[in-house]
Amino acid sequence: MSLTIRDLYNDGMALLGIYNPDYAPQTARDHVLNDITAALQIMQLAGEDFYAREELELGLLPGIDAYDLPERVQQILEPARLAGGRSLMGLRTRSELDNFGSVFLGSYDQIPNGSPLAYFVETLRDDAGADATQIKLHVTPAPAESDQIMLNVINDPPLYTAADLCGNSPTPPVPHKYHESILQPIVRMNVTTCDLYARNRAGFPMIEQGYLKALTLLGLADPRPGNPDTVSNELKAQAQPKAAQ
Repeated sequence: MSLTIRDLYNDGMALLGIYNPDYAPQTARDHVLNDITAALQIMQLAGEDFYAREELELGLLPGIDAYDLPERVQQILEPARLAGGRSLMGLRTRSELDNFGSVFLGSYDQIPNGSPLAYFVETLRDDAGADATQIKLHVTPAPAESDQIMLNVINDPPLYTAADLCGNSPTPPVPHKYHESILQPIVRMNVTTCDLYARNRAGFPMIEQGYLKALTLLGLADPRPGNPDTVSNELKAQAQPKAAQ
């Protein structure tokens, strides 16, 4: 079943004993919205199978072989295709890019502009902070004329606000089959860290059980007795959004 942000928010508020979430305290509202983002971050840690992909169309300009991607892009997935449908070769190292002519084309001379044959993804730090990254896409050879490249990307998890609870609430960027089995249990576990949850503490074992099962499905938790709790706490700390710290 597909869940909206409003569905996850209402469910989290119910765990806090708030059954009219439109009139919830601001601190509780912010906490639950951050809990949803944190759950998405955990799912993103597990890899592309658990996080929705988005197609990004990037314009290529004559003679330009490097392009900065939007800051929201966190990962580029194969394949990359030109507008005409031809797939490009994905290069694994900067050395393959720098030596593309000699290694793949048998030429030591500078590669003339033409229809791109390959691409390389370079991850750089930007000026936004120590944890920020910027992805630069290189194509070779540089285009001889304007073209389009189609990329499958995974973006940063959205930061949801109260505005996302109104009207047509958005659906989280997770494949629908994982909404109830993975996303919702992780959100519920995150909500238990709120001070207001103390009144419903009796339900914690069931929430924890669902949480550990979700992490096991993601491949992020050690299922052996005695180990899951430690892994879970580390993941929760790692995935807390900056706004909640």
